[in-house]
Amino acid sequence: MALNLNWRKYMFFRKTTRKVSIFILATSMLSLFGGVAYGQKTHLDIEGHWAEHTLSKWLSEGLIKGYSDQSLKPNNVITRGEFMALVNRQFDFNEVEEIHFTDLLSSNWSYLEVQKAVKAGYIQGYKDQTIRTSKPISRQEAAVIVAGLLKLPSNEKATLAFKDSSEFVYWSKGAIGASFSKKIIAGYTNGTFRPVSPITRAEAVVMLDKAKTLIQEQETESESEGNENIASPSIPTVSSNSGSTSTSNGSGAPSTTTGVKTSTVITTKGVKAIQGIAQVVTLTITSGANAPGSLRVTFTDGVNPVTVYVELDGTEMDSEVASKVARAFDNTLTGWDVDVERASIYFTAVYPAVNNDQVKATVESTMTGVVSSGSVITVPGSIHNNVGTAQVATLEIENGATSPGSYYVYFTDEGVSVRKDFYMMGTETADEVASKIAGAFGTSVAGWITEADGSKVHFTSQWPGTHSESVRIYALEASGVGTPSSTLTVSGDPNTNTSQVITLSLPNSETGDGPIGVKFTDGIFSWTAYVSMMGSPETGSELADKIAAAFGSTIPNWIVTARGREVIFTAELPSENNIKAMARLSGLNTGIGMPDSTVTTVGAAHPVGDAQVATLVIDSGATAAGTITAKFTDGHITILQDVKLLGTENAAEVAMKIAMAFNNSLADWDVRSNDRNVIFTARVPSENNPNLSVVIEEATVGIGVVSSSITTPGNDMYAGVKQAITLKIEAAPSNQGIIRVLFQDGTNEVTKRVRLLGTETLDEIADKIGSEFGDSITGWNVTTIDQNVIFTANTPEDNKPNVSVVVYQE
Repeated sequence: MALNLNWRKYMFFRKTTRKVSIFILATSMLSLFGGVAYGQKTHLDIEGHWAEHTLSKWLSEGLIKGYSDQSLKPNNVITRGEFMALVNRQFDFNEVEEIHFTDLLSSNWSYLEVQKAVKAGYIQGYKDQTIRTSKPISRQEAAVIVAGLLKLPSNEKATLAFKDSSEFVYWSKGAIGASFSKKIIAGYTNGTFRPVSPITRAEAVVMLDKAKTLIQEQETESESEGNENIASPSIPTVSSNSGSTSTSNGSGAPSTTTGVKTSTVITTKGVKAIQGIAQVVTLTITSGANAPGSLRVTFTDGVNPVTVYVELDGTEMDSEVASKVARAFDNTLTGWDVDVERASIYFTAVYPAVNNDQVKATVESTMTGVVSSGSVITVPGSIHNNVGTAQVATLEIENGATSPGSYYVYFTDEGVSVRKDFYMMGTETADEVASKIAGAFGTSVAGWITEADGSKVHFTSQWPGTHSESVRIYALEASGVGTPSSTLTVSGDPNTNTSQVITLSLPNSETGDGPIGVKFTDGIFSWTAYVSMMGSPETGSELADKIAAAFGSTIPNWIVTARGREVIFTAELPSENNIKAMARLSGLNTGIGMPDSTVTTVGAAHPVGDAQVATLVIDSGATAAGTITAKFTDGHITILQDVKLLGTENAAEVAMKIAMAFNNSLADWDVRSNDRNVIFTARVPSENNPNLSVVIEEATVGIGVVSSSITTPGNDMYAGVKQAITLKIEAAPSNQGIIRVLFQDGTNEVTKRVRLLGTETLDEIADKIGSEFGDSITGWNVTTIDQNVIFTANTPEDNKPNVSVVVYQE
């Protein structure tokens, strides 16, 4: 049988080469391609499944195969790479094109499928030159791909059938509606669509099967009508932008050609390396194990050490030790691939970069019982000579005007408020609208300079070193009730148990009819309700009722009601007053919409510098007598101190002995212990030294002293370090509920709400948070390792001191 043959090949590769990459490749291929013999139905887990008929059809046609346990796992999620493979097979895409994605090696099983997808035109990758084939594909991404294949016209109106249509983002809404209207994709029994949920194997197969059927029906109809105007499959790039959400009461919602769409502003674009050599560090095991015990293996690039533990039974040959070490490192290193061949473990940089002399891997035993994961730089050193950073707020115009009308742009900064009025001819492009706005403001706002940059209008503070949270620029359009904005009627105060109240007051009557939009923002997210004014004799009170009904309960943590001709937004819980919360009303005739500004550069005062601190954490005390060596290095000098242990010391006592051993041996550093931490503090502020490290070394268990060597120096056009910030989950939940996680870096502010059942482990909480963020933060990659959620900058840049991740309990 094909399955047995594939499994024997896999076991043969594992026993002979032990290359981790081959293990990963074999596993991936088994999950997607490795199946039972042709025509043999042993996939019991699809019997009675809602997609059984289509899945059985695809199995018989060889378009999809099962797993090694003879299951199909129809409810498992499918990755972007696997989805491309299904699309290519279903639509016979076989031509390839040369590709250069930074996160995809030619040895990866999906490399050929991506080549086909790029050639077919339905995938182009992300702005950071990645393709992310191992990332689960969402239902909205799949809908966009299929709608593009079939050249379906956008149909946003059809999405109103779903209860969660307000959660649809602008780049997928029309495609979801189009696919739904053609019965290619459906929602769930509770009336929702769940756009960001990963699509399952069964859902993907049924979706692509219906898409192919629709094409065949179109071809049949075309032949009967004697024409050949059949659209050839072509799919646009799937984007990962996220915009503000909208809801509607079904009356007069604007089309996508007239509504403004906001997007995340990228202020600094990364530069992809176009040539160079990827660095390789080789760790060679020179002898096998002759006694049972544990190995502690540490890999470091001079900044981020990663430690794994390997248990040995004392009988392993050198190649078996190497294989165990490589498997332990699997998926733990960011920016490095780990392979093994015989007794050598290869750490290969994913991207070409300037050679890093501080990259190394070390092997230590844990015979004394002392465990330390090495030092970490807990306070980066810095010395600043700049005069501060000038704040920049940016208003981006994404749509030009499509109809004539009056347009108003407001600038506000605490006590300062400036309004400029414009008349749009209806023919202006987005760039021309931006140019008009910049020209009108000029230097009329005290302390601010205004200039246009394409479709963006930048407001730059003339005083570097200050930052105002109250800066906001927004645009409104004339309507039959004017352009009212909300006022703060009750200030929030948790000390007096008072909830904040925002009130939008409307006039008594309407002077015209037509569509209007009401946008509410809490300073991070925004929600828009679309309604139609009927004109006289409709009153302001009737219009307020319509607006409140359109919002319903779509705004988390806020209650929307109507009282007379007022629309009242009330915070559900008492909290500190939110100065950014506001609501405003605008007409929707010109097509420009209601854009909001974002702070693209945070104002920062001149800092005085920080003394660098590196902390060595002793994770456990000694359990046996022996000698450990503490090694301090700053990249220039190396100091070794031997510390004798009796085998009875706890972690705090080991830390104290190490600190006493160093005493005054370091000229520019103070050393002290605090509980189980050994703290090395620079005596004066200076530039951060990424090469600083402190490690504990000890004789290994029968395999000799082992350390790595740089076997391939890296080389590239630029150097740098990618900043990373880690959110560590310290305690598991005791009750179910919702937490809110806020990421901000001075440019981006992204909040995700995570629902907890109260039974999750620390690792599962981290996975949930990482999954919610996904690729939603421009310029940052989010991954998880154990109980840690790691936010890593996509490109090396200067350290951003404003980066933070905060968790709130709702």
